[in-house]
Amino acid sequence: VKTESQRQAQEADAARQASVKAMFQQSWDRLQREGMTKEKLGRVFERVSKDYGFTAQEIGNVYDARIALMMRDAAAYRELQAKKPAVQAKVEKAPPMPSKNTPSRQERRVSETAKRFTGGRAKLNDLAAFLAGR
Repeated sequence: VKTESQRQAQEADAARQASVKAMFQQSWDRLQREGMTKEKLGRVFERVSKDYGFTAQEIGNVYDARIALMMRDAAAYRELQAKKPAVQAKVEKAPPMPSKNTPSRQERRVSETAKRFTGGRAKLNDLAAFLAGR
């Protein structure tokens, strides 16, 4: 009786290990398609462990690629948030952008020439420039 139950337990354990191995392989294939290497995954796990307080054993039990990708995104978000004050300071120091209402050089030239025509101060060169600008 004991040997029969031991055999069943061993079979169940072997089936569970095969299932875990298959899940791991599927997850790893997906992570590789997403550009994840072992080094990158290790850095993500370290960052998540440090930021959220997970133990190595808890993170080691993650066999779903979606969770690993979510952890990668969370770590990237935290890195961006850490850089936010420096970027905001840089933006505040930047010169202001020119307004969109600034006319182009050609538009200013045509406008000035038109003003000379309406004011009666136009010359022959103005007429030639006006006709060439069309």
